[in-house]
Amino acid sequence: MLQTMTNFPPDNTRTDQKHQAGVDVDNGDDNDIINDAEWPQDQPGQHYDDNDPFSNMIYRIQDGDPSMSKASFFDMGIGDVGAEEIAAALRYGPNTNVTLMDLGRNGISDVGFSAFFSALGANGSIRHLWMRDNYMGPQGAAALADALTQNRRLSELSLGRNQISSAGAADLASALPMNNTVTALWLYSNEIGDDGAAALANALSDNTSLIELYLGGNAITEEGASALAYALSNKNTTLTSLELNRNQVGNGGARALALCLRSNTTLTE
Repeated sequence: MLQTMTNFPPDNTRTDQKHQAGVDVDNGDDNDIINDAEWPQDQPGQHYDDNDPFSNMIYRIQDGDPSMSKASFFDMGIGDVGAEEIAAALRYGPNTNVTLMDLGRNGISDVGFSAFFSALGANGSIRHLWMRDNYMGPQGAAALADALTQNRRLSELSLGRNQISSAGAADLASALPMNNTVTALWLYSNEIGDDGAAALANALSDNTSLIELYLGGNAITEEGASALAYALSNKNTTLTSLELNRNQVGNGGARALALCLRSNTTLTE
């Protein structure tokens, strides 16, 4: 059965102080807040105030703080400058212990994402990367695609509500056959259309790691749905969840997807 309910990573719209500060410390105490770092000279983040939680988190990332496994910058308004600062921290401290990073809702464009992704290729710790509600376009998606050909750690990518378009989706699709670690990809509300859906369908023919694919709200019609159905009928045996809510697949697309379930035994949602 194809999934009809959208399961996104948490929106993190919490208002308590700890999550507004954007710091999660994995030490068994949910009340801890990192707020006491002092900046060394000539290191990333030095132009931020010492008491700024963003700066403190940057310092802990570059310093490889073993107690910090989650870094949430969600809704901090860091923009491109902040994304570049995070990239500098990752380059300075490539052995960071952060496994989950949330950059959602920060007004980051292709400029900031390109800088961030240039530092992501060699990173060996981040597994879950959430970037929803930003302004990533085709250029940022292309930079991410390049990083995916090098990074062997990322497993979950949340890219919903950006501006990736069909061109960006095609670049991401070209990287998927060369990546065997990404298992979940959220691309909802990105205007990828039928061309983007077809590119992803082609990638599914060769990719053996992707398990969940979320494509809701992308103006996909019968053409794109049929391309996905063909790939799932004849090539792909690993995808278990495909979400196509808020598209216009029509009766023909729905029929093609239903028929693919006759031969595909792995797609369950």
